[in-house]
Amino acid sequence: MPRIAHIALKVEDLDKAAEFYEKVFSLSPVGKSRSEDRSRNRLSDGEIDLTFLKYDDDKSAMARAAGDGPCIHHFAIEVDDLDKYVAAVRKFGCEILGDPTIPPVKFRVPGGPLAEIVPTGRYQKKRDQEKSTTGRIVHLAMRVDGIDKTSDFLNQVFGFTQVKVPGLRETVRYLTDGTVHIAINRADVGTKEYNGKCDHFGIEVDDVAKCGTEADKYGCEVITGNGRLFKFRAPGGIIVEPVAKGTKPGIDERV
Repeated sequence: MPRIAHIALKVEDLDKAAEFYEKVFSLSPVGKSRSEDRSRNRLSDGEIDLTFLKYDDDKSAMARAAGDGPCIHHFAIEVDDLDKYVAAVRKFGCEILGDPTIPPVKFRVPGGPLAEIVPTGRYQKKRDQEKSTTGRIVHLAMRVDGIDKTSDFLNQVFGFTQVKVPGLRETVRYLTDGTVHIAINRADVGTKEYNGKCDHFGIEVDDVAKCGTEADKYGCEVITGNGRLFKFRAPGGIIVEPVAKGTKPGIDERV
């Protein structure tokens, strides 16, 4: 079954960002790499690849594809038949960026966020067995203009299932690939910084308060909430939410 296998973050400082996630969330280093116009530093939670991107020119088309400045650049959905899913994405009317025959195949999810389709096994699963605790990426939140259209797309094309949450607001939809929960929120009118973007992701931790203390040592800015439920801007400029183990979607509807 298709699953979210990778999240790419466009950041200001590759090494500083990677160090933070490795030290605070115990993610495992995978390695650095370089392509024509960007450098990468990759970590893993054991299942999902987290890649930090630094473009040589922030004004290049791909650098700006997901928005200006630090942001969640894209997420990848792993599939067993690339051609089949590329055809399905096209049939749904999504814009494909680049060559659709060469993976990764980037496209725009209805509503605007940038995503890509990748073949099974593209991203290495790596867990450092010496670390007693490893953070686990458990949710990805995006803000779009049409929550039903985005939700229907992820359900009909990739088979992600809707999560029933009692009392859930009409402006939020939850889906899951079986492991990662996807929160689809309605973008507030006039807030360009949120429209058509993935705006934060959540990492499961043993102790949220301890994570907050560590984030404070790094000078992270708290965006919302306090104590048990909060979000902060991590080094590199991306908003992250530490999530207590066992937390179910919908407990904090401010996603």
